[in-house]
Amino acid sequence: MEISEEELNRIIEHQVKCQVYEALNKRNTPKITTGWLQLRKRIDSYCHDHMSSKWRRKTSYNSVQQMFYVPMKKILDLHRIDEMSEDQVPIAKEIFEFLSAEFEKVDKQKEKELKTTANS
Repeated sequence: MEISEEELNRIIEHQVKCQVYEALNKRNTPKITTGWLQLRKRIDSYCHDHMSSKWRRKTSYNSVQQMFYVPMKKILDLHRIDEMSEDQVPIAKEIFEFLSAEFEKVDKQKEKELKTTANS
């Protein structure tokens, strides 16, 4: 089967348009996954709440944030935290939940100790 020059040009033009369209889609696709963006907002909220907690020493936002980010990066083997894939988000959530629960235990213990000291 022979293809006319006109048909060949149409096929080539169509392929080029498809490649350009794919390239533009890739460029416009967010590089950071939706799941990570949602978890990052939760971590941000926790960091602000943690900094204002009366049971905590004054620490910088960055220090509190790194308490979560460093273990996540190490466990998930990430160079940058924003490289997290959607598949890695559930593991990162578990890390966040575990660490925040541990911090809450410490806060409750400090509160209990302060009440005991105040009642003595």
